[in-house]
Amino acid sequence: MVTSFFLFLWTLVEQLWTQGWWQFLVAVVVGILLGAVSWWLAHYVALGFNRQFSFNAQHHIYCGIAAAITLLFSILFLAMQYTTDAVRALVQQWEISIRADNDWAQDTFVTAYEAAYKLRDASGKQLEDFTNYPHPSKGGHLIPLNDKLTQSTVAEVYVDAAIEHFRKGHPFLSKVLWARSGIAPDLIESDMERFFRQNPGSTYDIGEGIALAGREIRSGLVEQAPRVVLISRILLVIAFLLIQAVTFGLLIRAALANIKEGAATRTS
Repeated sequence: MVTSFFLFLWTLVEQLWTQGWWQFLVAVVVGILLGAVSWWLAHYVALGFNRQFSFNAQHHIYCGIAAAITLLFSILFLAMQYTTDAVRALVQQWEISIRADNDWAQDTFVTAYEAAYKLRDASGKQLEDFTNYPHPSKGGHLIPLNDKLTQSTVAEVYVDAAIEHFRKGHPFLSKVLWARSGIAPDLIESDMERFFRQNPGSTYDIGEGIALAGREIRSGLVEQAPRVVLISRILLVIAFLLIQAVTFGLLIRAALANIKEGAATRTS
């Protein structure tokens, strides 16, 4: 989840740079100014606890961290406006990665084959003739798709498996933004009819299932983009405040420790 969140943030920054580089520069300038204020504030707070506190390299590093976090926060906060573009880019990257995932393709084909093999008609007879279609474990690489029920069943297996693949790779977007369990049967049916109308006598292309899942995922993400912006900004603010609190806390601790050290030196 954490890795997925940071990947999302990185993609946002990329979109800010590629689609609005001048806004990126504005964000950097504003972030540097706010970072300078943050540096001064950290310095001021530490001296507020101990007027005699002498800053060394370690303490300046703390102030630098506070300033750097402020700069990063400014850039990310502005980049949130490109959430829709970022999720589209992530879905596109996912489509490329899943097409290259041979293990996923093999496992999904086995699942689809066995799902089709179990189908029966009203009389209990096997729906498809698997005589010339051996099991994948025996070298088979095709599934008979003569009946519409078989076609929709196989397509649904591929689509659901593709959605699960996306969820594992992008848990942040899946949980925060798009949590539906699957694609509606009518969408799969219409996609199957379109495919076999254009490719009569063909077997269902794995790419079609991935493309259908990609379209549905993209649609869900874009539809709920405002929710992602809100939640992401809330998480960003919380993370910003926590890191700043830790940084300021370390400076305050060092300032108070310096008071104790000075008192001990005078008494001795």
